[in-house]
Amino acid sequence: MSSVLRYVALLTVLTLTLAGMPLALPVAAAAMPVAPLLTADGALRADALAPGALDLTGWNVTLDPARGPVFRPATLASTTGWEHLGSGIDGALNDEVNAIAIDSTGRVYVGGAFTDVAGIATADHVAMWNPATQTWSALGSNGNGNGALNGDVKALAIDSNGRVFVGGSFTNAAGIATADYIARWNPTTQTWSALGSNGSGNGALNGDVTALTIASNSRVYVGGLFTNAAGISGANWVVVWNPISQTWSRLGTVNGGVLMGDAIQALAVDNSGRVYVGGWFFNWHNIAAADYIVMWNPVTQTWNALGSNGSGDGALNDRVHALVVDTSGKVYVGGRFTDAADLAEADYVARWDPSTLTWSALGSDGSGDGALGIAVFTLAIDTSGRLYAGGGIDGGWFVVDGSMAMWNPATQTWTALGSDGSSIVTIPWSGIDTLAIDSNGRIYIGGRFKDVAGLFNADNIAMWSSADQTWSALGDGPDGALDDSVYALAIAPDGKVYVGGWFEDAAGIPEADNIAMWDPATQQWNALGSNGNGDGAIAGVRSSVFSLAIAPEGKVYVGGAFDDVAGIPEADNVAIWDPVNEQWSALGSNGSGDGALSNTVYALAIAPDGKVYAGGSFTNAAENAAADYVAVWDPVTEQWGALGSNGSGDGAVGQGSDYPRVYALAIDANGRVYVGGDFINVAGIAAADYVAMWNPSTQRWSALGSNSSGDGVISGEYVDVSALAIDANGRVYVGGTFDNLAGIAAADSVAVWNPATGRWSALGNGLQSEYSYVAALAVDAKERVYIGGIFSDGGGIAAADALVVWDPIT
Repeated sequence: MSSVLRYVALLTVLTLTLAGMPLALPVAAAAMPVAPLLTADGALRADALAPGALDLTGWNVTLDPARGPVFRPATLASTTGWEHLGSGIDGALNDEVNAIAIDSTGRVYVGGAFTDVAGIATADHVAMWNPATQTWSALGSNGNGNGALNGDVKALAIDSNGRVFVGGSFTNAAGIATADYIARWNPTTQTWSALGSNGSGNGALNGDVTALTIASNSRVYVGGLFTNAAGISGANWVVVWNPISQTWSRLGTVNGGVLMGDAIQALAVDNSGRVYVGGWFFNWHNIAAADYIVMWNPVTQTWNALGSNGSGDGALNDRVHALVVDTSGKVYVGGRFTDAADLAEADYVARWDPSTLTWSALGSDGSGDGALGIAVFTLAIDTSGRLYAGGGIDGGWFVVDGSMAMWNPATQTWTALGSDGSSIVTIPWSGIDTLAIDSNGRIYIGGRFKDVAGLFNADNIAMWSSADQTWSALGDGPDGALDDSVYALAIAPDGKVYVGGWFEDAAGIPEADNIAMWDPATQQWNALGSNGNGDGAIAGVRSSVFSLAIAPEGKVYVGGAFDDVAGIPEADNVAIWDPVNEQWSALGSNGSGDGALSNTVYALAIAPDGKVYAGGSFTNAAENAAADYVAVWDPVTEQWGALGSNGSGDGAVGQGSDYPRVYALAIDANGRVYVGGDFINVAGIAAADYVAMWNPSTQRWSALGSNSSGDGVISGEYVDVSALAIDANGRVYVGGTFDNLAGIAAADSVAVWNPATGRWSALGNGLQSEYSYVAALAVDAKERVYIGGIFSDGGGIAAADALVVWDPIT
């Protein structure tokens, strides 16, 4: 049956179903599920059409004149007890949620990194969900068609009058010159306002706001990266706004201490007015035991530590991310710490009692450690006093099998959240950054996750939890098929995966040394030839493979630090494997019987015109003076060439670096060459640090964005770009050794550049390995990203040693 006829048949079935007419189908003809048949926008895939009925349970269907039937998930409760907020194949929110606050009427305010919530152009970084009407709405605008805020929202708080206080990295909220980093939204007047000023026409604060809380007397406590509030000397990091007098005040003075990153992560105020501050700091106000958590006493006007570890330092040994105070004044603390106050069971969450000045644990895992197995990022207490905790980063989840769990102080037990209060719902590989509970006991969670409980549009925010962005290993066995590091990956047109690095006897095959092939069809590993002596073709003391590239006809280009592949004298540092005749060959020579490239090749890429680009530590490729660190091989003329120069006869790469290297190359559909490595100022461009782009059409180099100082988006000590890959949409994946690329907190070791928007973003929650170095990336036809390097248990999977797969769809 032709695709046209199949489409007509399926459309007829849909039309009858939508009209409510019964379908006389044979009993054996089970209705087909809808999801696998859809494109990203909800239309039917032309290659997936087949005769038969569809199971429309949970779907709304409309008929589009151009696209035919268009499917949208119905707004229905999940059988697990979770619900999405709004609709759309990919959910209403397109990026991370950092904060949630609920007003007395049940309206849910959400803040984060997202834009255009539910397609609303002005709903950027902050938005409101109305559970009564099941709709999203914006909070004003900037007057030019976009949202009122121009930067991420990191904190929200609502006062007793329903006014919403918003903190983050934005400036000039709604065009108000003094509304920098903090602003207030009035839902009654539908207007924004500033909280004072610095007296010179700008906002009162001079840095990001990362935490907010409101005391019973309506005073607003603010924490962040600022060092000045309204010009008040000593108003550092934590200050208070008095809405009655419309003035800012400091909390004593903070003289001394060490702050790291977004230092102030959490604030809470008890009924006595004591202010608890948690985050990433040491020796607050020069108090030796004031590490990660500290308390301000408004009666004595002093800062105080909360106990100690018995050795003079603080009771906590790592960051605090969440604080909440119950009605009795006890303080619940969540974060990355273990053994609070030397209590073996006080891991990641603990309780401080200000009346007894003691710490205590919340249950255990039965083996002497804490009940929760990974960092806690958010806490909330319901009207019954039950504590809800959310977290789940760093490749793990709570021991109670979920990244959302509830502590019942009456029974002294933890349970995971599910449909009946006992079923287990897990959220592997994703993080919950914030949660809030309304007066009806509904729990809203926010963070970076997708498809909670299988709901297509429950992305980044939901009621009740689980992200599906899963990792998977290649091959079986508790320790993985490869015994050491993977440095390079490439996927052939037939789907076979070539892997290079520094390993021996992959999957137990004697000839599979340093390079091997994984066949996903047979689920087997294979060797690529041999050295004739029972070992691999690339073997010996100098025998690492750092790069792979595959030509359209299937030939595999291999680069690294090796000599005489398969016994060929000229096959040094670069060689070709032909899978058809199963033979190795060289790429030119230096004219003296050795290879054309004098030193290690770390990167290879093939352009649409068939030319092969190589990058590494070599200079003067094939005796070309300007072919330093990066060069191009023409398979037609069998010659090596340079990519521009520094204007003085040497290569464009290598200026300003002590030990320049090109570690990565990738080429887009237009032939533009992306280059990554350990270098700065390519061709004299200040922002072309560690990653840059060469345009062979214009014969010019350019940078990929810049920081606020005009330098590159990657900076710091011991950083580099070691891997690049480009998907079908032209997005450039970048891997290496770096943290917070372009200031993005989740962009550690791996990130993605969108040349269409000129913006960087993180790849989910990152590699989630404590010590990670990404050395290789490859993207297959289904946009799955194969990641190789030096790490263990990638994504928390025991068999994923040195090799793991990121699937952005499933």
